[in-house]
Amino acid sequence: MAFLRGGLADSLSIVPAQPAWRLVGGILGAGAIFCTVWLAPRIGLANLLVLVIAGQLLSSLALDHFGLLGMVVRPAAAVKIAGASIVLLGVSVTLFGERMIALLTRAF
Repeated sequence: MAFLRGGLADSLSIVPAQPAWRLVGGILGAGAIFCTVWLAPRIGLANLLVLVIAGQLLSSLALDHFGLLGMVVRPAAAVKIAGASIVLLGVSVTLFGERMIALLTRAF
């Protein structure tokens, strides 16, 4: 894409003129991709995906509830909080289910 705009130097010359949120967004996006690639073999793909989905759900609830980043304020109703709690319970079972079963079988 840089070569279509006149070369790499021309493309890089407009970086300082960009709003800070674009630069931070790019860094955070690159960090998210790096962490995904780095964590997947360490914690497993299923664990990684449930953590990503739970993080997206909780952050979107917070953004909507508080109207952050210019979002329209949409209060987190009880049903949304209940749904998020069910998702978090599912995350806990996915991450720690085998340990929970092992503890329960030892107790009885």
